[in-house]
Amino acid sequence: MRLGTLIGFLAIIIALYILWRIKQVLLLTFAAVVFATAINQLVRLLQKKFQFRRKIALAIAETGVLTFIIGFIALIVPPFIDQFQQLVKLVPQGFEQLSSLNERLRNVLPNNLFQEVRGSESLTQNLQSFVEQFISSFFDLFSSTLGIFLNFFLVIVVTIMLLSNPTPYKQMFLVMFPAFYRQRVQIILKKCEKNLN
Repeated sequence: MRLGTLIGFLAIIIALYILWRIKQVLLLTFAAVVFATAINQLVRLLQKKFQFRRKIALAIAETGVLTFIIGFIALIVPPFIDQFQQLVKLVPQGFEQLSSLNERLRNVLPNNLFQEVRGSESLTQNLQSFVEQFISSFFDLFSSTLGIFLNFFLVIVVTIMLLSNPTPYKQMFLVMFPAFYRQRVQIILKKCEKNLN
């Protein structure tokens, strides 16, 4: 194997590794590009149908999309919060009922029989470990939800940036390719945009 081939092979492996490490960012960027392309079609439709200038059509389209997203979140989040509040109220009541059941069993059953019942003496310890697991799961859920909202916010910001002035971003994307392949990439981008319509 020649040195140039070996260096090219190593460069491809390193590039693939870097792409794999930043796959989340790439997926979010791809989602932003798709949303920007879809909203751009709405902007063009407003420009064509109502003779709006691009800035006005862009403001109307972005306001409409953000209103739709906020309305969707307003429909989903309140029932989730209500159900979570009910869960927070019911979990301690369930633990109290289990604890009182445990005490009643201790009072009703003889000590020898109660100790022979499998797991009865470690019921309180099991409940404590369950509560600890529930709390850690809640924090995992909270951090995951926060991550989802931050990713969603990032997609919205990148979409708005792409919509406001797409030419510099398109040129920056084209610079990543070798000069002899840029015209082919432009054709591919135009076809992708046409197919997303």
